[in-house]
Amino acid sequence: GIMKGQWQLYARFYKSPTWSSRSINTMTTGDTCFVLCEDVAAPSHVTFQNSKRAALAQDPNAKIPARPPHYKTTSLTLSPPSLLSLLFQQIGGGNVWSNRMPGALPDTEINGAVFQIGEDVILRVGRVVQKSQPRGLVIEAEFVPLPRAPTPGQDPRLLQELITAVAPTNSDVKAVSLTDDQWSEILTVPGQQTPPATTDDSDDLFTWPNKEGEADSQLEWMGPEREKRSAFLLLKLLVTEGTQR
Repeated sequence: GIMKGQWQLYARFYKSPTWSSRSINTMTTGDTCFVLCEDVAAPSHVTFQNSKRAALAQDPNAKIPARPPHYKTTSLTLSPPSLLSLLFQQIGGGNVWSNRMPGALPDTEINGAVFQIGEDVILRVGRVVQKSQPRGLVIEAEFVPLPRAPTPGQDPRLLQELITAVAPTNSDVKAVSLTDDQWSEILTVPGQQTPPATTDDSDDLFTWPNKEGEADSQLEWMGPEREKRSAFLLLKLLVTEGTQR
């Protein structure tokens, strides 16, 4: 393959002493910072929608469940990354968020390169480093003619076999993916298919204004959308691997 450039990402994981169930994880690449806010005590967007449909199915005149102040997952994209400090000021109130709190994973760097194989395949290979110690290798494969991620009904073996072929021998290779419900939870437009909010709780940490009229491009893996999906997928991978150690 031909080396096309560097692949560098920097992840940080923030916790607060006020809310043990909440976390803010960030992945910075270039001039963009992808932010994933999670509250494991809050309902997911999918869970809330299912409960609303179930209530209406039993009784069309039933009172629709009130929308929660925030959902389990909220994603944001900031550019430039320096806006993160402003975000903490806006949504954190007087509370302290730190990447050195107990329970927060260590800062993580992914350093590597981007390779192009022929006209159709782009590989991103990076070494994962925490506290100056190597923790593993991340390989991301992109099949350029395929502008959308494989759905559950499609066969993803082409990319899986490609990654297996280029991975170091005798290594523990793990293929990572998210379900449609998980992608929907991360990428859903706030306020989409939900009853209008009757109050604006500006003190709620993870409350964020609705973005009306945004295009639904949740399946696209091109341009900025690919970078967003890649960043959130890597964050999920690092959090999962970190909590299992």
